Amino acid sequence: MNNMYIRDLVEAIPRRYSVRQYTAKEIPNDLRNRLMVSEGIRRLDLTGCRVELAHAPGELDDVFSGIIGNYGKIKGPSALIALLVPEDSGELGLLEAGYVGEQYVLRATSLGLATCWVGGMFHFKTLMGRLSIGPAEKVAAIISVGWPISKTDPMGSLVHFFVKRKTLEQIVDKDLLQSAGWVRSAADAVRVAPSAIHRQPWFLSGTPARVVLKPSRQGGFTYMDLGIAMLHFELAAEHAGHIGKWHVGPELCFS
Repeated sequence: MNNMYIRDLVEAIPRRYSVRQYTAKEIPNDLRNRLMVSEGIRRLDLTGCRVELAHAPGELDDVFSGIIGNYGKIKGPSALIALLVPEDSGELGLLEAGYVGEQYVLRATSLGLATCWVGGMFHFKTLMGRLSIGPAEKVAAIISVGWPISKTDPMGSLVHFFVKRKTLEQIVDKDLLQSAGWVRSAADAVRVAPSAIHRQPWFLSGTPARVVLKPSRQGGFTYMDLGIAMLHFELAAEHAGHIGKWHVGPELCFS
């Protein structure tokens, strides 16, 4: 894959932040094409994961719901990206959706757009009117996309106040962290990855020859969070000069 493309995605990792309030301004067609082009998108190939864009500035607010009433609700996005997986895909579908979907998030960031992962706070029937969802498909998650009103997100700041982002030492085995420079770079990319309620439900162990990613807690979106973490680790490792691949079996291993 083009080194400049990888660099753009890796440089987007620390710049990405969740945005819930947008200006509802149109995303130009050429920018939408650059965002959604399938070329360059990596897949774990665990299950199918279809990606669909709905672009309707100012008309998508009714898709989203809030935590309590309208609190925390997505407002004013220009578009949304839906990640559709087979109805019976279970944890593998969530892994695939997280891994694939985060590439669009990082692409959007590199293009100057803002995003937010949305796992459950949306109205499915309303969403169906915006997408072509097949009878054997389910919505793993949607990603809001658009132009941010500001560079701060009140809801995100509140969550960060109560749930602090973990240190590297809390998410990586000590021996692994000290083993190689590329491991630290890749682990740091995992540390800043988005996750449900900022829980960061992951732990890295093993050796540089075989890095193991395990869930540190269980929840409805844990495996989607793990898929996102896998993507961050892989891209940052490659950018640091170490090319590897994820293997999904009884364990999630990078070698």
